[in-house]
Formats: sequence, structure tokens, C-alpha cells
Amino acid sequence: MVSTKLEKIKYSSKKLTCTQFGGRKSAKALVSMAPHRSDFILINRKPIAEYFNHNNILIAKIYERFFMLKNLNDGYINESLEKYWNVLNHHYISIEVKGGGIQGQAEAIMLGMAKAFVDINPNLKPLLKPQKLLTRDARIKERRKYGLKKARRAPQFSKR
Repeated sequence: MVSTKLEKIKYSSKKLTCTQFGGRKSAKALVSMAPHRSDFILINRKPIAEYFNHNNILIAKIYERFFMLKNLNDGYINESLEKYWNVLNHHYISIEVKGGGIQGQAEAIMLGMAKAFVDINPNLKPLLKPQKLLTRDARIKERRKYGLKKARRAPQFSKR
């Protein structure tokens, strides 16, 4: 289930996990990251390719975060944090996503993942913020008004 409240980083004795929330239009995504021996992403308990029906454009958009972070990996990652968890190569990401269409869900996932990366390593914030990767797109569907057919579409007018 998707929760609307943000959960901060939880520290335990041996592992570091992070849970963050992302949204776009009416889609909501709860992204949980945990250290793991290999990297994989599960969306609603399905592999990412299966969930998005092998739509390579959406999958590439989501993985864009990882490729960008790999390119920026020259001195920006904390040494102390890296020994606990190498974010770029060893991560398990579990995502619960709900509502909206497939494009809105993909963008909600991207925002949640970017926020989770910043929670894990605050040094990434000055790199991600200017590229607007941490900003939620506030555009949502306008509500329908009474007396109109849609939000702004008026009924057809007849002079006679």
C-alpha cells in the first residue's frame, strides 16, 4: 500500500535502508531502497521490464537516474557511506505504485528514487537540484465545473 507520509532514513545495526515518496498527477509511488549483493528493481512485486510491458522508453527514463549518478561518481560519494552501501552497484529497490497512468507512475517512481538517493547521500542534492530532478511537477487535471461538459468546454451554443 502506498502511504502518503514521508519516512526518514532508518538506521539499524548492520544495514542502511531508505524509504521515500514520489508523486506525479494522480500517481503515487513509495520507493524503498536497501543494500543488496546485486542490483534489481521490483515494482508492485514484479520485475521492472514485466511491469512496464518491456516499454524500453519508460525503463530507460527510470534507469537514467543511475547512469547520471555513475557519471557523477568522481568524488561526490562520501567515503564513510560508501563502505556501508555502494548505492550505484549494490541496491535493492522495492516500489509500491498506485493510481494514474503508466507515464505518471514512471515519473512518480523517478522522483521517489531521486529523493531516496539524496537521503542516502546529501552530497548529491546540489547536483540533482539544478537539473530539476528533485522537484515535483505540480500540474494536475483541472476539475470539472457544473454547467460545463469538461473543465472548460462549454455546451454547444445555438443562436436559433
